[in-house]
Amino acid sequence: MPFIDTPYGDQNAEVEYNIEGKQIPLPIYQPCGNEMEFFQQWDNEQAGFALVQGPSFQLLVPKKDKEFLRNLKDFKSIDELIQYYEEIFHLYNDMIGLEDTDTGTNRMSKNRYFLKADVNGCGGACYYDWCTVNSEDTVDMWLKKNNWGPLHEIGHGYQAAFDDKGIYTGEVSNNLFGVQHQYSKNGKDADKIGWLFNYGKKESVEKNLYQAIIKEGKGYTEVDDLRFQLILLTMLKQKAGNEAFTHLYREYRKLANQEGFDANKYPLPDLMNRYYGETSGYDFTPVLQKWKLYTDRIQAEINRSKGYKATASLADIVSESQLSNARKLVDKDILINSNFEMVDNQQIAPLGLKGSVKIQLNIDDINQLKGQDLLLKEGSKVVKRIAITGKELTVQDVPNGVYTIEIPTGREARYSVDKHYLYIKEKENHLTLKIERIQHSDLVNSAIQFLGIGDKQFAELRTNLNQQQAVFHVTDKDPHYRFENEKYAGIQVFDENKKVIFDKEIEGTNVPTGQEIIPLKEGYTIKIFHA
Repeated sequence: MPFIDTPYGDQNAEVEYNIEGKQIPLPIYQPCGNEMEFFQQWDNEQAGFALVQGPSFQLLVPKKDKEFLRNLKDFKSIDELIQYYEEIFHLYNDMIGLEDTDTGTNRMSKNRYFLKADVNGCGGACYYDWCTVNSEDTVDMWLKKNNWGPLHEIGHGYQAAFDDKGIYTGEVSNNLFGVQHQYSKNGKDADKIGWLFNYGKKESVEKNLYQAIIKEGKGYTEVDDLRFQLILLTMLKQKAGNEAFTHLYREYRKLANQEGFDANKYPLPDLMNRYYGETSGYDFTPVLQKWKLYTDRIQAEINRSKGYKATASLADIVSESQLSNARKLVDKDILINSNFEMVDNQQIAPLGLKGSVKIQLNIDDINQLKGQDLLLKEGSKVVKRIAITGKELTVQDVPNGVYTIEIPTGREARYSVDKHYLYIKEKENHLTLKIERIQHSDLVNSAIQFLGIGDKQFAELRTNLNQQQAVFHVTDKDPHYRFENEKYAGIQVFDENKKVIFDKEIEGTNVPTGQEIIPLKEGYTIKIFHA
């Protein structure tokens, strides 16, 4: 059966074709059609396939599934099946800000999804540019209600070029659409019937996520679990709000339509930090840094300068013994609940939890700051002034939460600080601030992206001579499958005496992800290899 792609743009396509031999008409069902006549034609013609068409999709049904389609278990009719999928597409389109009346970058696509079966498809199901398939000889997956597979695969078509830029999202961010569909339809009951918490196994999922993030100190990439990563991104999106998610997509389309646009220059963590912040008024820098993701220093400074409130995962600012009480306080106002749901300080203030903190100031000359105040802020509001009397400061009775830190300017020199956020739990907390004189401009600090197959970023090297270091971050474990067991990329760093102080080789597959700190000073040499 020949199918023709929908022409892109305003110019119509011209199609020429010849038909030879016997043809069997393809039974086609369209909205508000006659099911009896549809099946009668299929029975009489003995066609190998039939086609179910909706405004947003078409489903090619093999003869094997004829009786399944005739006697649908989850739908009263084929029209109800079509309506079910149209509601999914409507929600997904709405989430990314597409509109029928828009004539610019938010214009609704005229393409339709092509749903089918394919025994040669990868995995259980897969998404391609030209079709979306159940990887078997049946389309039963597409004929069931509340099935995660269709929500997941359709979601792939809504991923943008920012996916996998600075953070792995390939099999994660598409699920944000499925999560929103399940929770918008089922409310909190989606915990029991949805994929996010493994179909009712929420307690086990939460326990294992807490173990990985809090007790083992792993970041987003290190947890290496698609469900865990989805929970984290879901909590981030939920705190920012649905409007922020839509704003992200709309603004990104504007960027992508600019001449000379390079997707690798717009890492997703920075895009979220910017556009989520613009919409919600929250600063997500501390969250992203807690997950060990790179965040652009300038964007973080913009967030702080605009007075955005720092936010944090509940588990990062309430100890394990108090999580139950904290959840009772905040869960009722939050749709999707988790120990990692994101809150600001005022949301947990009624708990009355407080802790102490010892702050170590690592600075070359403490007299530059002595007699001035270190500020703890909630957005633009100063909530505590800490007098700087020496390099060690101790503060009692600080309410649990995450605070933005602001250090005073030096009396005779400008300084930068390596950390801008303070986490407080109801215990003794510790924070070391590395405060350094600003001696180099940002012109000598740069980022180098490493691209793999399909120009997909798999690593990044960031230099910072002010801190005398570089950070090498690998975000994708399989940069290029054709270089399996072969060297694909590498970095060597030599000191001023030409001695190798860092040597890293990366093969094409099965690469350990994570970040490494590399000493870096003036006079050092960086040598980069890329196949």
